[in-house]
Amino acid sequence: MTEQLRAWTFLVTYSLRRQLFSTKVIVAAGLLGISCLLVLLASMRRTISPQWFGEVVTLALYSPFVFPMLLLGFGTGALGDDRDEGTLGYLLTRPLPRSSIYLGKLVATLPIALTLAIGGLWLLCSIASRTGTPEMADVFGVLAWPHVLAAIAYLSFFHFLAVAFRHSTIIAIVYVLFIEVFLGTVPGVIKRVSIRFYSSSMTFDSGSRLGIAPPEDLVFQPISGAAATATLMLITAGFLAAGTWVFARREFRDVT
Repeated sequence: MTEQLRAWTFLVTYSLRRQLFSTKVIVAAGLLGISCLLVLLASMRRTISPQWFGEVVTLALYSPFVFPMLLLGFGTGALGDDRDEGTLGYLLTRPLPRSSIYLGKLVATLPIALTLAIGGLWLLCSIASRTGTPEMADVFGVLAWPHVLAAIAYLSFFHFLAVAFRHSTIIAIVYVLFIEVFLGTVPGVIKRVSIRFYSSSMTFDSGSRLGIAPPEDLVFQPISGAAATATLMLITAGFLAAGTWVFARREFRDVT
């Protein structure tokens, strides 16, 4: 048991260092830099209110595209990088259960991915607060928890794609562009297939005191914050269970 724990800890720390010193971090930093620049330019032209920041910057720009794209590379790359580089076969020969390898790879991505995604949101809030109304000081506290849950749900979903499909990154990009960006603007309940719907519902629920609200209930039709929280947790648990099951039973014939 001690040997397995030591091996698992080494796997997590090695994978974390590998993800940290990868081009994904540079790409994510560039994407965040562009987002911060846009908010900085906006703050020079107007006084930013919590309502405008929440509805325009966060829910119309950051949440549907920037946020999932920050997480996409880490979620699909946790195991996908090993698969593409031909080192997955070596990894599977280690004296660890496949379920431990699968979960360990996901755990290794969490510190970096959450730092970039939630830290990026904090940077945007900080920039907007410099010329914003006094209520802007409360915005990050309202937005943080929904995005933390959404980030973990995204990572579990993208990590599942990496073991279920050979070209998981392409599938994940299509999901973000079509489901999160396009269907997220379609009226009706079809947008409930997106993870963003539930984090947005949580944001509208907790941000109502700051004036953050959907444009029209007939267009968005949010659910309660408690229901959205429970759904995001179920999504995370479901994809973790599904990914662990697939990884434990699948023969990866395309690895060397």
